[in-house]
Amino acid sequence: MKNKSVIRITVFDFKNTVLDKASVSLISKTTQGKLKFDSMTSSYISDAFTPGDYVISVEANGFETQQRNVFISQSGYEDIFILGEKNMPSYYRGIVKVPFKENPGKFGMAIQEENTKRLNTTLEKVVKKYGIEIEKNNENYEKNGLYIFSFSKKMKEEEQVALLERLKKETKALTVGPVVQQSEKNASILTDEIIVRFEDHIDVKTVNAIAKRLSLKIIRNIPYAGNAYHFRVTKGSLYKTLDACNQLIDMKVVKYAEPNMFHTYEDDAIVPIIICTLNNGTILL
Repeated sequence: MKNKSVIRITVFDFKNTVLDKASVSLISKTTQGKLKFDSMTSSYISDAFTPGDYVISVEANGFETQQRNVFISQSGYEDIFILGEKNMPSYYRGIVKVPFKENPGKFGMAIQEENTKRLNTTLEKVVKKYGIEIEKNNENYEKNGLYIFSFSKKMKEEEQVALLERLKKETKALTVGPVVQQSEKNASILTDEIIVRFEDHIDVKTVNAIAKRLSLKIIRNIPYAGNAYHFRVTKGSLYKTLDACNQLIDMKVVKYAEPNMFHTYEDDAIVPIIICTLNNGTILL
């Protein structure tokens, strides 16, 4: 009799709420079954499957279904799924697809400037020169040097892209980019950089060819992370970094392709959201 592995899957929605009424299925060539929700761990659990290759399928009412190919080892498997509404934009953290609700018309600027007077002068010049609005900042945003703006409603997307490029040069900001996620205390903004881990068989010549095709500039390779590179996306839409990551994933030449985003943080946060790999899966801490 073959030994069984313990499988634990946690399902969130795009607002970071645990979904306890999802349907989580494990499918292989020879078997199929469902995992049951465990209220003690807020996850779906089963010990009825033997090690091997499976497809995990996660469904929930009102959300887009997600599937993932995984290998379940003898030591077990833990993973998370984050479900979004149909046709939501998304990015990846490792193998985890992260849907998000767009913040149309908003962008963020991260500035390191200890001189308050000089900082305020810079912000005032930007608002006046380009006819944009700055949101009232909360304490945590300011502590992280992040300022949120609204584009002029008359601006087309290509004008928005051009404005962000000008602001990077004129303000010497750490980064300027569209707002991906925003809450009362925290926000994430998209930069023009991505981190990519290619499959082991992809050589340098192929990497350079892909980079040219997708308008990527190599900033550095990351040898300690395997066949990994840090790129800058030089052309494209307002969400060009997400477009580049999704194209790389669709080409099936990478283990992961992730946007290098700017996040605020809280020193006194009790439960910080951190995505990290565990076994062949990913968990949210």
